[in-house]
Amino acid sequence: MITMLQNGARDAVQAMQQSSDHAGQSVEQAQHATQALHGISQRVNQISEMSLQIASAVEQQSLVSEDINRNIISIRQASEQSVTAGQRGHSTASDVAGLAEDLRRLAEEFWCRRQ
Repeated sequence: MITMLQNGARDAVQAMQQSSDHAGQSVEQAQHATQALHGISQRVNQISEMSLQIASAVEQQSLVSEDINRNIISIRQASEQSVTAGQRGHSTASDVAGLAEDLRRLAEEFWCRRQ
């Protein structure tokens, strides 16, 4: 009976030792998992910060694009005004040339009649 108790106690000690070993391995694995999750959390935070920077850059580019678009519209309007002014100037120059020709003919008639 003592032998049976000793064997039972030995078996219990071995079982407790195995349980302790398994518990130690579980704790070690949990520590590794905690470290991995901490690393993942840091990477997620970095990605989140990068996403905010990208969103900010996109917004700035959008504002610059809108500004460029407004400038192009202003340049186009100024160009159209310049073309219109040039056309008026050309028309006025043609009118002045016609009047100068008329004046030249009148002056010629005047001087021809006086002689």
